[in-house]
Amino acid sequence: IARVNTHLRMKELYEALQERNRLLEEMANRDGLTGLYNHRFFHEHLTREMDRVRRYGGVLSCVLADIDHFKKVNDNYGHQTGDLILKEVAGLFQKGIRESDLAARYGGEEFALALLQTDSPTALKVCERLREKIASLTCTSAGGASFRITSSFGLAAFPSTGIKAEKDLVEAAD
Repeated sequence: IARVNTHLRMKELYEALQERNRLLEEMANRDGLTGLYNHRFFHEHLTREMDRVRRYGGVLSCVLADIDHFKKVNDNYGHQTGDLILKEVAGLFQKGIRESDLAARYGGEEFALALLQTDSPTALKVCERLREKIASLTCTSAGGASFRITSSFGLAAFPSTGIKAEKDLVEAAD
């Protein structure tokens, strides 16, 4: 009975360790503020998906989006308001793409999307829809002032002439 109890306890501890490792891996791949995937994970994902497109065919679109004049938002309304806007925009990106696609916080006020099996014209429609949603947001500062923000998008698709690696795809979108 003591041996069985010991092994049961070891199994419980092993399962708890596995769960903690899963949580740590998830934390390592996510942006702490927005909950989106982070820059490093985005590049790893893009590399894997480009390999998949090379092997099986299809198309992959990469989108880089930037909140326009975000430094002014932080300067005029404070970093807490800026953080709230980043979270709100991140939520729009996450809701505005399919489950098979990936949204990431690329850095600062920049976001990146990997749109699987999406050609340039279709990706352009996604970008325009997201741009309109961001422009329609009514942002409110801690002091109660209301204002709006705008965003800019860049788009590139793979396969395409001159794009050999994920770095090339990101540069073309940028």
